[in-house]
Amino acid sequence: METIGRRAGEIEMLMLFNSYDQKSKDLYQSFQLAQIDVPVVVLHDNGFLPAGITSPISFYRAKAGVKNQGKARYFNQIDTPRFWEIRGTMRSGEVFNHEQKVAQINYATVKQNRLVESVDWYDKKGTIRLSEHYNQYGQKWARTVYDAQGKAFSKTWFDDNDREILVQNYFTNDFILTLAGKNYFFKSALEFYTYFIKDAGYNLDRLLINSLGVPFFLSSALPTEGRDILFWQEGVRQELPGNMTSILNDANSRIKQIIVPDQASYTWLCQARPDKQATFKQLPYLYPQNRKNQARKTAFILTNSDQIEKIEALVQALPEIEFNIAALTEMSPKLLAINKYDNVVLYPNANQARLDNLWGYADIYLDINHHDEVKQAVRKAYENNMLIFAFEETVHDRQFIMADNLYATKDAVQLVLKLKKLIAKKATFIQAVKTQNQAMGLATKKDYQDLVNEK
Repeated sequence: METIGRRAGEIEMLMLFNSYDQKSKDLYQSFQLAQIDVPVVVLHDNGFLPAGITSPISFYRAKAGVKNQGKARYFNQIDTPRFWEIRGTMRSGEVFNHEQKVAQINYATVKQNRLVESVDWYDKKGTIRLSEHYNQYGQKWARTVYDAQGKAFSKTWFDDNDREILVQNYFTNDFILTLAGKNYFFKSALEFYTYFIKDAGYNLDRLLINSLGVPFFLSSALPTEGRDILFWQEGVRQELPGNMTSILNDANSRIKQIIVPDQASYTWLCQARPDKQATFKQLPYLYPQNRKNQARKTAFILTNSDQIEKIEALVQALPEIEFNIAALTEMSPKLLAINKYDNVVLYPNANQARLDNLWGYADIYLDINHHDEVKQAVRKAYENNMLIFAFEETVHDRQFIMADNLYATKDAVQLVLKLKKLIAKKATFIQAVKTQNQAMGLATKKDYQDLVNEK
Protein backbone atom coordinates (compact mmCIF):
# COMPACT_ATOMS: atom_id res chain seq x y z
CA MET A 1 0.00 0.00 0.00
CA GLU A 2 1.45 3.34 -1.04
CA THR A 3 2.43 5.90 1.55
CA ILE A 4 2.29 9.57 0.70
CA GLY A 5 5.87 10.71 1.08
CA ARG A 6 7.80 13.82 0.16
CA ARG A 7 8.01 13.57 -3.61
CA ALA A 8 9.50 16.13 -5.96
CA GLY A 9 7.32 19.20 -6.27
CA GLU A 10 5.35 18.51 -3.07
CA ILE A 11 5.36 20.73 -0.03
CA GLU A 12 7.72 19.53 2.68
CA MET A 13 6.18 19.26 6.15
CA LEU A 14 7.28 19.02 9.76
CA MET A 15 4.88 18.04 12.54
CA LEU A 16 5.90 19.94 15.67
CA PHE A 17 4.45 19.10 19.09
CA ASN A 18 5.11 20.75 22.43
CA SER A 19 4.59 17.40 24.20
CA TYR A 20 3.47 13.94 23.18
CA ASP A 21 0.17 13.92 25.04
CA GLN A 22 -2.97 12.08 23.98
CA LYS A 23 -4.07 14.87 21.63
CA SER A 24 -0.70 14.79 19.87
CA LYS A 25 -0.94 11.01 19.64
CA ASP A 26 -4.40 11.23 18.07
CA LEU A 27 -3.18 13.70 15.45
CA TYR A 28 -0.04 11.71 14.64
CA GLN A 29 -2.06 8.49 14.44
CA SER A 30 -4.48 10.15 11.99
CA PHE A 31 -1.61 10.99 9.65
CA GLN A 32 -0.25 7.47 9.95
CA LEU A 33 -3.64 5.93 9.16
CA ALA A 34 -3.93 8.29 6.18
CA GLN A 35 -0.53 6.95 5.05
CA ILE A 36 1.07 10.38 5.08
CA ASP A 37 4.80 10.30 5.78
CA VAL A 38 5.77 13.32 7.86
CA PRO A 39 8.69 13.80 10.29
CA VAL A 40 7.62 14.48 13.88
CA VAL A 41 9.45 16.48 16.54
CA VAL A 42 8.38 16.69 20.19
CA LEU A 43 10.01 19.57 22.05
CA HIS A 44 9.52 18.18 25.57
CA ASP A 45 10.68 14.56 25.61
CA ASN A 46 9.71 12.43 28.62
CA GLY A 47 12.06 9.64 27.54
CA PHE A 48 9.32 7.36 26.20
CA LEU A 49 8.71 8.63 22.68
CA PRO A 50 7.81 5.93 20.15
CA ALA A 51 10.16 4.94 17.35
CA GLY A 52 10.13 7.38 14.44
CA ILE A 53 9.56 10.46 16.60
CA THR A 54 12.48 12.61 17.65
CA SER A 55 13.15 15.53 20.00
CA PRO A 56 15.91 18.09 20.42
CA ILE A 57 17.55 16.17 23.27
CA SER A 58 17.31 12.80 21.52
CA PHE A 59 18.83 14.40 18.40
CA TYR A 60 21.81 15.79 20.33
CA ARG A 61 22.29 12.63 22.38
CA ALA A 62 22.49 10.71 19.11
CA LYS A 63 25.01 13.28 17.84
CA ALA A 64 27.05 12.64 20.98
CA GLY A 65 27.14 8.93 20.15
CA VAL A 66 24.65 7.69 22.75
CA LYS A 67 23.53 4.10 22.15
CA ASN A 68 19.88 3.54 22.96
CA GLN A 69 20.00 0.00 24.28
CA GLY A 70 18.30 -1.76 27.15
CA LYS A 71 14.80 -1.80 28.62
CA ALA A 72 12.81 0.54 30.84
CA ARG A 73 13.24 -0.09 34.54
CA TYR A 74 10.53 -1.67 36.63
CA PHE A 75 9.74 0.26 39.82
CA ASN A 76 11.93 -1.97 42.01
CA GLN A 77 14.93 -1.67 39.69
CA ILE A 78 15.84 1.95 40.40
CA ASP A 79 19.15 2.90 42.02
CA THR A 80 18.86 3.14 45.82
CA PRO A 81 21.20 2.76 48.81
CA ARG A 82 21.47 -0.73 50.22
CA PHE A 83 18.73 -1.83 52.64
CA TRP A 84 16.34 0.96 51.63
CA GLU A 85 12.86 -0.36 50.92
CA ILE A 86 10.96 0.14 47.67
CA ARG A 87 7.17 -0.14 47.76
CA GLY A 88 4.93 -0.03 44.71
CA THR A 89 1.23 0.22 43.84
CA MET A 90 -0.50 0.41 40.47
CA ARG A 91 -0.33 4.22 40.58
CA SER A 92 3.17 4.98 41.87
CA GLY A 93 6.02 3.77 44.02
CA GLU A 94 7.82 4.97 47.12
CA VAL A 95 11.26 4.58 48.70
CA PHE A 96 11.69 4.33 52.46
CA ASN A 97 14.68 4.60 54.76
CA HIS A 98 13.23 2.68 57.69
CA GLU A 99 9.88 4.45 58.14
CA GLN A 100 10.85 7.74 56.52
CA LYS A 101 9.66 8.26 52.96
CA VAL A 102 12.61 9.58 50.99
CA ALA A 103 11.42 9.35 47.38
CA GLN A 104 8.37 9.14 45.14
CA ILE A 105 8.54 6.93 42.02
CA ASN A 106 6.56 8.23 39.05
CA TYR A 107 5.54 5.82 36.34
CA ALA A 108 5.58 6.40 32.61
CA THR A 109 2.30 7.05 30.78
CA VAL A 110 1.21 3.42 30.75
CA LYS A 111 1.02 3.24 34.52
CA GLN A 112 -0.18 -0.33 34.76
CA ASN A 113 3.25 -1.56 33.65
CA ARG A 114 4.97 0.25 36.57
CA LEU A 115 7.82 1.44 34.33
CA VAL A 116 9.79 4.30 35.84
CA GLU A 117 9.86 7.75 34.28
CA SER A 118 11.26 9.69 37.23
CA VAL A 119 12.13 9.47 40.92
CA ASP A 120 11.64 12.50 43.17
CA TRP A 121 13.99 12.60 46.16
CA TYR A 122 13.09 14.51 49.34
CA ASP A 123 15.11 16.06 52.12
CA LYS A 124 14.36 15.43 55.80
CA LYS A 125 11.69 18.14 55.75
CA GLY A 126 9.85 16.36 52.95
CA THR A 127 10.81 18.96 50.32
CA ILE A 128 11.71 17.73 46.86
CA ARG A 129 15.37 18.44 46.07
CA LEU A 130 16.25 16.18 43.16
CA SER A 131 14.45 14.33 40.35
CA GLU A 132 16.23 11.54 38.50
CA HIS A 133 14.73 10.91 35.07
CA TYR A 134 14.79 7.47 33.45
CA ASN A 135 14.00 6.70 29.82
CA GLN A 136 12.56 3.71 27.96
CA TYR A 137 16.03 2.17 27.76
CA GLY A 138 16.49 2.19 31.54
CA GLN A 139 19.08 4.97 31.34
CA LYS A 140 19.21 7.63 34.01
CA TRP A 141 19.38 10.28 31.34
CA ALA A 142 18.53 13.53 33.15
CA ARG A 143 18.39 15.20 36.56
CA THR A 144 16.36 18.14 37.84
CA VAL A 145 17.68 20.09 40.83
CA TYR A 146 15.36 22.00 43.17
CA ASP A 147 16.02 24.82 45.62
CA ALA A 148 15.26 24.70 49.36
CA GLN A 149 11.64 25.69 48.68
CA GLY A 150 11.14 22.81 46.25
CA LYS A 151 11.17 24.97 43.12
CA ALA A 152 12.89 23.53 40.05
CA PHE A 153 16.20 25.31 39.46
CA SER A 154 17.79 23.48 36.51
CA LYS A 155 17.58 20.31 34.45
CA THR A 156 20.59 18.55 32.96
CA TRP A 157 20.60 15.82 30.31
CA PHE A 158 23.54 13.42 30.00
CA ASP A 159 25.15 11.03 27.55
CA ASP A 160 25.66 7.38 28.47
CA ASN A 161 28.94 8.26 30.20
CA ASP A 162 27.20 10.75 32.52
CA ARG A 163 28.66 13.75 30.68
CA GLU A 164 26.50 16.86 30.31
CA ILE A 165 24.91 17.45 26.93
CA LEU A 166 22.23 20.03 27.68
CA VAL A 167 21.47 22.23 30.69
CA GLN A 168 18.31 24.29 31.08
CA ASN A 169 18.20 26.98 33.76
CA TYR A 170 14.59 27.44 34.85
CA PHE A 171 15.25 30.81 36.50
CA THR A 172 16.90 32.48 33.50
CA ASN A 173 15.38 30.08 30.91
CA ASP A 174 18.69 29.87 29.08
CA PHE A 175 20.22 26.69 27.62
CA ILE A 176 23.77 25.44 27.32
CA LEU A 177 24.42 22.76 24.72
CA THR A 178 27.74 20.86 24.89
CA LEU A 179 28.97 18.93 21.85
CA ALA A 180 32.48 17.68 21.10
CA GLY A 181 33.88 19.80 23.92
CA LYS A 182 32.30 23.02 22.65
CA ASN A 183 29.61 24.99 24.46
CA TYR A 184 26.71 26.71 22.70
CA PHE A 185 24.73 29.31 24.65
CA PHE A 186 21.07 30.18 24.01
CA LYS A 187 19.21 32.97 25.78
CA SER A 188 15.78 31.37 25.54
CA ALA A 189 13.95 28.17 24.71
CA LEU A 190 12.80 29.73 21.45
CA GLU A 191 16.39 30.48 20.44
CA PHE A 192 17.49 26.93 21.27
CA TYR A 193 14.61 25.23 19.45
CA THR A 194 15.06 27.45 16.39
CA TYR A 195 18.74 26.48 16.28
CA PHE A 196 17.85 22.81 16.61
CA ILE A 197 15.30 22.81 13.77
CA LYS A 198 17.82 24.37 11.42
CA ASP A 199 20.69 22.18 12.69
CA ALA A 200 18.60 19.05 12.11
CA GLY A 201 18.08 20.07 8.49
CA TYR A 202 14.28 19.98 8.39
CA ASN A 203 12.53 21.58 5.45
CA LEU A 204 10.28 24.30 6.82
CA ASP A 205 7.84 24.89 3.95
CA ARG A 206 4.98 23.83 6.20
CA LEU A 207 4.82 23.33 9.96
CA LEU A 208 1.95 21.32 11.40
CA ILE A 209 1.48 22.48 14.99
CA ASN A 210 -1.10 21.85 17.72
CA SER A 211 -0.08 24.41 20.32
CA LEU A 212 -0.25 28.19 20.66
CA GLY A 213 2.82 27.97 22.89
CA VAL A 214 6.40 27.42 21.73
CA PRO A 215 5.44 25.73 18.40
CA PHE A 216 3.43 28.84 17.48
CA PHE A 217 6.31 31.13 18.42
CA LEU A 218 8.67 28.99 16.34
CA SER A 219 6.34 29.35 13.38
CA SER A 220 6.27 33.12 13.90
CA ALA A 221 10.06 33.36 14.29
CA LEU A 222 10.95 31.62 11.03
CA PRO A 223 12.28 34.15 8.50
CA THR A 224 10.93 32.30 5.47
CA GLU A 225 7.42 32.23 4.07
CA GLY A 226 5.34 29.14 4.63
CA ARG A 227 1.89 27.62 4.72
CA ASP A 228 1.65 26.35 8.28
CA ILE A 229 -1.40 24.62 9.74
CA LEU A 230 -2.60 24.94 13.32
CA PHE A 231 -4.61 22.01 14.68
CA TRP A 232 -6.82 23.50 17.38
CA GLN A 233 -7.51 20.63 19.80
CA GLU A 234 -9.00 22.64 22.65
CA GLY A 235 -12.59 22.85 23.78
CA VAL A 236 -15.01 25.76 23.74
CA ARG A 237 -13.79 28.81 25.67
CA GLN A 238 -15.29 32.10 26.76
CA GLU A 239 -12.98 34.07 24.48
CA LEU A 240 -10.33 33.52 21.83
CA PRO A 241 -6.75 33.14 23.10
CA GLY A 242 -4.54 36.11 22.33
CA ASN A 243 -2.26 34.15 20.04
CA MET A 244 -5.24 32.88 18.05
CA THR A 245 -6.42 36.45 17.58
CA SER A 246 -2.90 37.39 16.50
CA ILE A 247 -2.96 34.72 13.79
CA LEU A 248 -6.38 35.76 12.50
CA ASN A 249 -5.48 39.46 12.40
CA ASP A 250 -2.08 39.02 10.74
CA ALA A 251 -2.29 38.81 6.95
CA ASN A 252 1.38 37.80 6.86
CA SER A 253 1.12 34.97 9.38
CA ARG A 254 2.66 31.70 8.22
CA ILE A 255 -0.39 29.93 9.64
CA LYS A 256 -2.87 29.87 6.75
CA GLN A 257 -5.34 27.30 8.02
CA ILE A 258 -6.78 26.23 11.37
CA ILE A 259 -8.05 22.64 11.58
CA VAL A 260 -10.49 21.76 14.35
CA PRO A 261 -11.22 18.06 15.14
CA ASP A 262 -14.09 18.79 17.54
CA GLN A 263 -17.41 19.87 16.03
CA ALA A 264 -18.48 22.03 18.99
CA SER A 265 -15.15 23.88 19.01
CA TYR A 266 -15.36 24.43 15.25
CA THR A 267 -18.85 25.91 15.56
CA TRP A 268 -17.69 28.16 18.39
CA LEU A 269 -14.71 29.46 16.39
CA CYS A 270 -16.91 30.23 13.40
CA GLN A 271 -19.30 32.13 15.64
CA ALA A 272 -16.46 33.99 17.38
CA ARG A 273 -14.88 35.07 14.10
CA PRO A 274 -17.43 34.80 11.28
CA ASP A 275 -15.14 36.95 9.11
CA LYS A 276 -12.53 34.15 9.17
CA GLN A 277 -14.69 31.10 8.51
CA ALA A 278 -12.66 30.30 5.39
CA THR A 279 -9.61 29.85 7.65
CA PHE A 280 -11.34 27.21 9.79
CA LYS A 281 -11.96 23.63 8.75
CA GLN A 282 -13.53 20.83 10.76
CA LEU A 283 -11.65 17.55 10.40
CA PRO A 284 -12.16 14.72 12.93
CA TYR A 285 -9.44 12.24 13.80
CA LEU A 286 -8.87 8.93 12.12
CA TYR A 287 -9.06 5.96 14.46
CA PRO A 288 -8.09 2.37 13.72
CA GLN A 289 -11.00 0.02 13.26
CA ASN A 290 -9.44 -3.31 14.14
CA ARG A 291 -12.45 -5.48 13.39
CA LYS A 292 -16.15 -5.63 12.62
CA ASN A 293 -18.73 -5.93 15.37
CA GLN A 294 -20.52 -9.28 15.06
CA ALA A 295 -23.40 -8.42 17.42
CA ARG A 296 -22.44 -11.19 19.83
CA LYS A 297 -24.08 -11.25 23.24
CA THR A 298 -20.76 -10.77 24.99
CA ALA A 299 -19.75 -7.87 27.24
CA PHE A 300 -16.34 -6.88 28.60
CA ILE A 301 -15.41 -4.90 31.73
CA LEU A 302 -11.79 -4.08 32.66
CA THR A 303 -11.30 -2.91 36.23
CA ASN A 304 -8.71 -2.51 38.95
CA SER A 305 -11.26 -2.37 41.76
CA ASP A 306 -14.19 -4.46 42.94
CA GLN A 307 -16.52 -1.47 42.73
CA ILE A 308 -18.42 -2.13 39.50
CA GLU A 309 -21.64 -0.16 39.42
CA LYS A 310 -24.84 -2.25 39.35
CA ILE A 311 -22.92 -5.31 38.17
CA GLU A 312 -24.96 -7.90 40.03
CA ALA A 313 -28.25 -6.30 38.94
CA LEU A 314 -27.10 -6.27 35.31
CA VAL A 315 -25.90 -9.86 35.44
CA GLN A 316 -29.23 -11.00 36.91
CA ALA A 317 -31.35 -8.93 34.51
CA LEU A 318 -29.42 -9.97 31.39
CA PRO A 319 -28.82 -13.73 31.60
CA GLU A 320 -28.47 -13.86 27.79
CA ILE A 321 -25.30 -11.73 27.93
CA GLU A 322 -21.95 -13.23 28.91
CA PHE A 323 -20.12 -10.79 31.21
CA ASN A 324 -16.33 -11.05 30.92
CA ILE A 325 -14.65 -9.18 33.78
CA ALA A 326 -10.86 -8.81 33.84
CA ALA A 327 -8.37 -7.29 36.27
CA LEU A 328 -4.61 -6.91 36.16
CA THR A 329 -4.29 -8.16 39.73
CA GLU A 330 -5.91 -10.65 42.06
CA MET A 331 -9.63 -10.11 42.59
CA SER A 332 -11.25 -9.43 45.95
CA PRO A 333 -13.70 -11.86 47.55
CA LYS A 334 -16.49 -9.38 46.71
CA LEU A 335 -15.73 -9.62 42.99
CA LEU A 336 -15.05 -13.34 43.05
CA ALA A 337 -18.48 -13.88 44.58
CA ILE A 338 -20.31 -12.98 41.37
CA ASN A 339 -18.63 -15.91 39.66
CA LYS A 340 -21.60 -17.92 40.99
CA TYR A 341 -23.64 -16.70 38.02
CA ASP A 342 -23.48 -18.85 34.90
CA ASN A 343 -23.15 -15.81 32.62
CA VAL A 344 -20.06 -14.40 34.37
CA VAL A 345 -16.46 -15.21 33.47
CA LEU A 346 -13.68 -13.71 35.62
CA TYR A 347 -10.08 -13.13 34.56
CA PRO A 348 -7.88 -12.15 37.52
CA ASN A 349 -4.21 -11.37 36.77
CA ALA A 350 -5.05 -10.90 33.09
CA ASN A 351 -2.00 -10.35 30.89
CA GLN A 352 -1.90 -8.24 27.72
CA ALA A 353 -2.59 -11.20 25.44
CA ARG A 354 -5.72 -12.05 27.42
CA LEU A 355 -6.92 -8.44 27.29
CA ASP A 356 -6.35 -8.20 23.55
CA ASN A 357 -8.33 -11.39 23.13
CA LEU A 358 -11.24 -9.98 25.14
CA TRP A 359 -11.29 -6.70 23.18
CA GLY A 360 -11.51 -8.84 20.07
CA TYR A 361 -14.07 -11.27 21.45
CA ALA A 362 -16.70 -9.13 23.17
CA ASP A 363 -18.98 -6.83 21.17
CA ILE A 364 -20.23 -4.72 24.09
CA TYR A 365 -18.05 -2.69 26.45
CA LEU A 366 -19.44 -1.54 29.80
CA ASP A 367 -17.55 1.40 31.28
CA ILE A 368 -19.08 0.92 34.71
CA ASN A 369 -16.09 0.39 37.00
CA HIS A 370 -15.28 3.05 39.57
CA HIS A 371 -11.82 4.61 40.08
CA ASP A 372 -9.15 4.77 37.38
CA GLU A 373 -9.58 3.60 33.84
CA VAL A 374 -7.28 0.68 33.03
CA LYS A 375 -5.14 0.61 29.87
CA GLN A 376 -7.32 3.12 28.01
CA ALA A 377 -10.04 0.49 27.97
CA VAL A 378 -12.76 2.69 26.43
CA ARG A 379 -10.53 3.86 23.59
CA LYS A 380 -9.49 0.26 22.90
CA ALA A 381 -13.15 -0.77 22.91
CA TYR A 382 -13.95 1.88 20.31
CA GLU A 383 -10.99 0.86 18.15
CA ASN A 384 -12.40 -2.68 18.22
CA ASN A 385 -15.79 -1.41 17.08
CA MET A 386 -17.49 -2.43 20.31
CA LEU A 387 -20.79 -0.86 21.32
CA ILE A 388 -19.97 1.19 24.42
CA PHE A 389 -22.19 2.05 27.39
CA ALA A 390 -21.45 3.82 30.67
CA PHE A 391 -22.97 5.36 33.77
CA GLU A 392 -22.57 9.08 34.39
CA GLU A 393 -20.97 8.22 37.72
CA THR A 394 -18.32 5.92 36.21
CA VAL A 395 -17.62 7.20 32.69
CA HIS A 396 -13.90 7.54 31.96
CA ASP A 397 -13.63 8.79 28.37
CA ARG A 398 -16.73 10.59 27.14
CA GLN A 399 -15.45 11.29 23.64
CA PHE A 400 -16.01 7.65 22.66
CA ILE A 401 -19.46 7.26 24.18
CA MET A 402 -22.67 8.48 22.56
CA ALA A 403 -24.89 10.61 24.77
CA ASP A 404 -27.70 8.11 24.22
CA ASN A 405 -25.52 5.35 25.66
CA LEU A 406 -24.74 7.23 28.86
CA TYR A 407 -27.07 6.62 31.80
CA ALA A 408 -27.43 7.87 35.34
CA THR A 409 -27.04 5.06 37.84
CA LYS A 410 -30.63 5.59 38.97
CA ASP A 411 -31.71 4.80 35.40
CA ALA A 412 -29.90 1.46 35.24
CA VAL A 413 -33.19 -0.22 34.27
CA GLN A 414 -33.16 1.86 31.07
CA LEU A 415 -29.73 0.47 30.23
CA VAL A 416 -31.06 -3.04 30.76
CA LEU A 417 -34.01 -2.36 28.42
CA LYS A 418 -31.69 -0.90 25.80
CA LEU A 419 -29.40 -3.93 25.88
CA LYS A 420 -32.35 -6.33 25.74
CA LYS A 421 -33.63 -4.57 22.63
CA LEU A 422 -30.22 -4.69 20.95
CA ILE A 423 -29.52 -8.35 21.55
CA ALA A 424 -33.02 -9.36 20.48
CA LYS A 425 -32.30 -8.60 16.83
CA LYS A 426 -28.91 -8.61 15.11
CA ALA A 427 -29.88 -5.92 12.60
CA THR A 428 -30.81 -3.57 15.46
CA PHE A 429 -27.46 -4.22 17.14
CA ILE A 430 -25.48 -3.57 13.94
CA GLN A 431 -27.40 -0.37 13.26
CA ALA A 432 -26.55 0.84 16.78
CA VAL A 433 -22.86 0.33 16.00
CA LYS A 434 -23.22 2.32 12.77
CA THR A 435 -25.02 5.10 14.64
CA GLN A 436 -22.21 5.21 17.21
CA ASN A 437 -19.61 5.60 14.45
CA GLN A 438 -21.62 8.27 12.68
CA ALA A 439 -21.89 10.23 15.93
CA MET A 440 -18.08 10.30 16.10
CA GLY A 441 -18.02 12.06 12.71
CA LEU A 442 -15.06 10.06 11.47
CA ALA A 443 -12.86 11.46 8.73
CA THR A 444 -11.41 9.50 5.82
CA LYS A 445 -7.87 8.97 4.58
CA LYS A 446 -8.65 11.13 1.57
CA ASP A 447 -9.70 14.04 3.83
CA TYR A 448 -6.20 14.13 5.31
CA GLN A 449 -4.48 13.54 1.99
CA ASP A 450 -6.42 16.42 0.43
CA LEU A 451 -5.45 18.64 3.36
CA VAL A 452 -1.70 18.21 2.95
CA ASN A 453 -1.88 18.44 -0.85
CA GLU A 454 -3.65 21.82 -0.82
CA LYS A 455 -1.44 24.54 -2.25
